Order: sequence, then structure tokens, then C-alpha cells
Amino acid sequence: MFEVKTVFLSRSEVHALVWSMPMPQAASSIGISDVGLAKVCKRYDVTRPPQGYWLKKEPRPAPVPLSLDKFGRDDRIEFRIQPARNSTVVDFLPAVSEKSTQIRQDWKSACPKAREARRVLGSGIEDKGILVPPRGSKVLDIRVSKDQLDRAVLLFDALIRATQEMGGTWRVAERETKLEAMGGTVTIDVIEHRKQTIGTNEWGFGGKCMTLVPTGDLRVRIGRDYGVGPAVLRDTPSEPMESKVLGASRALIEACLVAKQRRDHWNERQRQIDERRAKKLSVLVEAERAKILRQRLCEAAALHEQARSIRSFCGAIEERLAEGAQRQHVSREWLAWALQEADLLDPLRGDEELPIDMEVEPSLLAHVKLGLHD
Repeated sequence: MFEVKTVFLSRSEVHALVWSMPMPQAASSIGISDVGLAKVCKRYDVTRPPQGYWLKKEPRPAPVPLSLDKFGRDDRIEFRIQPARNSTVVDFLPAVSEKSTQIRQDWKSACPKAREARRVLGSGIEDKGILVPPRGSKVLDIRVSKDQLDRAVLLFDALIRATQEMGGTWRVAERETKLEAMGGTVTIDVIEHRKQTIGTNEWGFGGKCMTLVPTGDLRVRIGRDYGVGPAVLRDTPSEPMESKVLGASRALIEACLVAKQRRDHWNERQRQIDERRAKKLSVLVEAERAKILRQRLCEAAALHEQARSIRSFCGAIEERLAEGAQRQHVSREWLAWALQEADLLDPLRGDEELPIDMEVEPSLLAHVKLGLHD
């Protein structure tokens, strides 16, 4: 229920789809709206049939070829299929007693969280007509005028009692109230709508200015968590918020469920991204490792070849010395030094470890990881 699904199609597949049937049917086959499909086509430069194309009789004009200026034919397009709303969270919630949805008459009989909010806000100060709790106080997020405080507290109390019967848990922090239910979390506040009016300059300089005046209309806001919200449940003249406690409570629980589904979807997408990044990093690291080993191999082979050349050269000089030529100009000491240098150059000299180590120091590969994250 409310699971967000992901469908991947290539540009060529989307192009073939929109030219095979009208947009509403094409979009329905994917699971999105025709408006959403049109936006995707525009974003990925997928040509669509012109208006009136499907009203023409057969044979219709040939499809316009797919443009390859910005994207390739096989570039993947992601479609996020939003949750279906034909089934609701109501079917999966426990029954709520009528008593839990009734508004109490006195805030002193409300739940502890509501009573604490009334006590703190009742002694608070007003900022542009709205009560502001003292800094550091952890009370329900209520932003209303003094005249609407009792009403807002009792409304919040009814929402808390009803959602708790549905399995919800409330967490109160400084200027933030959260509801946890169905594995998800959303922020909740009760505010009073304010409208702009023209008033007198409050600093006494004369003239007029725009000011916000509380209207007495309460609203329950569901915050933006993992793509959920901001949603608003409003007072109306025919249906005040007090008459919609049960529906509002169910809407809050449903918002938590949707937040969980979208959070899980986001986590899954992030896991896939991390997995693709890890695979890419593995390929890059292995390529860099092979490059370093290849360079070492070439350097070792070149040094060995240089050592062989020096030894061969020294052998030729010894032959000349044996013949007695230029004896006076060649020192045996120089020959010993040259052969010693050849031994130092040769990676295969003496008892030294053979240069066939496949290990590469991690520090030599660190720049590959840094480059990928950049």
C-alpha cells in the first residue's frame, strides 16, 4: 500500500511508446499521468506526435526521428510511480472510540502535553498577534493568538488522543512536534491563519503599512518530511476543525505511512547509487593498480636491460685489455666500479627479492577515490 515504484525505460522505448498510441493511453501503460509523460518527453528531448495526429485517418505521417543531439538512444529514463489512492490507510487502522475524537470542554482535563502547552503559552508574550513560547521551552507547536489558545490546545489534545489509539507516538522538542506512526515520522503544528491588512505604522512615524492580523481560523499543518507535505487541514465555516478530528487523525497517520514509504524508497535509491559508485570505484582502482604494476614491470625490465648492457660493455673492454690495447688508459678500478653499478641497477641482483610483488600501497590509490567523490 502506498509503495512508490520505479520503472526504467530507454529514450528509444519512450519514443516508440508515444508514437504507438495517444498520450493518455501511453502514460497509463507506465502508471503516470499524460502531463507527467509530456514533461519527461520535453526534459529528455523525446519528440511527440503533433496535436491532432491521432485524429487523422490511416496512413498517418511517419514518426519524427528521435533527436540525438543531447541524449543517446539508450539513455535510461526513470519513472516514479506514485502510490495509488484507491485504498486508504483507514482499512489498516484499529477502531477509534468516539470518546477519543470528542473535544473536551476544559483544557485542565486535557492530556499532559496539551496542559503543559496551555500553561506555558498562556503566560507567553505575543509577537504580531501570535503567542510565542519562551526560548528553550519544549511544548506542542501551537502558533495562535491568545483568543484562540484554548481552542487550539483542545484540538491538539483530541488529535493526540485519537492518533495514540491508532498506534501513534508524539515527540515534543523546542518549536517542533513530531508524530511517529506506521514506521514514519512527520512534523505537526496548529496555527492560526493571518491575513494582510493596512494598519498604522507601529513606530509612530505616521503613514500606513501592511500588517498581519489573526483571523480565528485554525489550521493543522503536516510538515515536509521525505517529500510528504506541507499539507494543511483547514477550518471552514461549514466544517470547523473540531468536527474533523477523526478525519484529521487518519490523515496524520496516513502522512506518517507515506513518509515511511518514501523514506524507504529514498534509502533504496541511495543504496543503489552507493552500489553503482562502489562498482565504478572498484573498476577505477583496479585499472589504476594495473597501471602502477605495469609501470613497475617496465621500469624493472628497463633496469635489467641496462645492467646487461653495462656488463656486456665491461666484457668488451676486458677483451681489449687482454689484447693489450690502450692498457695505459683503462683502470681496473673503473671496471670494478662499472660492474658494481650494473649490479645495483639490476633488479635480479644477488639474493634480493624478485620484483614480482602484486601489492600496491593504498596511499598510491587514494587519489582515485578522491577523484570519484569530487
